[in-house]
Amino acid sequence: TIKIVMAGQFFTRTKVQPAREREHLLTPLENKHIGDFEVTAIPVDHSVPGAVAFLIGNGRKKILYSGDLRLHGPHRKTMWETFLQEKFRYPDALILEGTLLGDKDRTPACEADLSKEFESLFRQSEKMVLTMFSPQNVDRLHSIREATRSSGRMLILDPYSLFVLYTLKTELSRFNPFAAGSDHLRVWFPAQSKQKKIGIFNHCETEVEHLEIRESEFLSDPDRYVLVFRQWMTEETPKILDVSDCAIWSYWSGYEATDRVRSLRSILQQNGIQWYRIHASGHILPNDLLDFVAMISPKRLLPIHTTEADRFESFFARQSVRRLYDGEPYEL
Repeated sequence: TIKIVMAGQFFTRTKVQPAREREHLLTPLENKHIGDFEVTAIPVDHSVPGAVAFLIGNGRKKILYSGDLRLHGPHRKTMWETFLQEKFRYPDALILEGTLLGDKDRTPACEADLSKEFESLFRQSEKMVLTMFSPQNVDRLHSIREATRSSGRMLILDPYSLFVLYTLKTELSRFNPFAAGSDHLRVWFPAQSKQKKIGIFNHCETEVEHLEIRESEFLSDPDRYVLVFRQWMTEETPKILDVSDCAIWSYWSGYEATDRVRSLRSILQQNGIQWYRIHASGHILPNDLLDFVAMISPKRLLPIHTTEADRFESFFARQSVRRLYDGEPYEL
């Protein structure tokens, strides 16, 4: 998580410093005493590695905080089995996210479905395909990578997505994406990015130099490639618009209503590039919320991370719900 925060700072030029002096490192599923409390981190299925729920207790009462989680991702089975353990059930309070509660009637996509949709588009396209997504959404990066491989194309990483993959390799030891067999990966260092020779890229430049691609290569043979695309690329390398025929938007749909994204979509469509939205949320779906709460069986529900807190009481009709406002104390 610290490295992902660092990546965000480096690429967006923001300064968000983690409170390292108050940091407590937790080993998943192991209890740790912090002050008067015993805390357990519970790995959950979200869109980034390291996402956890927290069980917090003092020997008399216990609270389960869901964090951000979902039951339609690739790790549903493992997460479900974990929460079935007695120690994680029947908390005195469940602090529960409800991000998608307002999307009750929407038919959602599952993460497992996306690779098939990506692959289908990659095969249909006669030019280069532009993909727009957050590299921190590691499941999405993996889905696009696998679809690229299976469609016979090559995925061109930008510096940001490259660093996320490099972080997975060095911090989590999951895999080495840059080793032999990575013939479907390329890395493009646009002139504007300026990151190749400085800072954190000193650590991974040697490993990826055999994967580097120049823009003249993919511009001359575009139907072989899928490009991790950023809006500023339309200004730095406008020829990308001439050699592309479809763009995939793989973010939350709400961002499409912003002026920036509307402008980008207009530019792409004016250049004959079709816009496709292919996305699966990193947050739990309304029907899965009901199943999750039934499994956990809390004494009290406390909504968090939602614009629909007022709906919790009617939606969870069989549960005791208490909505808390910022700064409001609550005694179990």
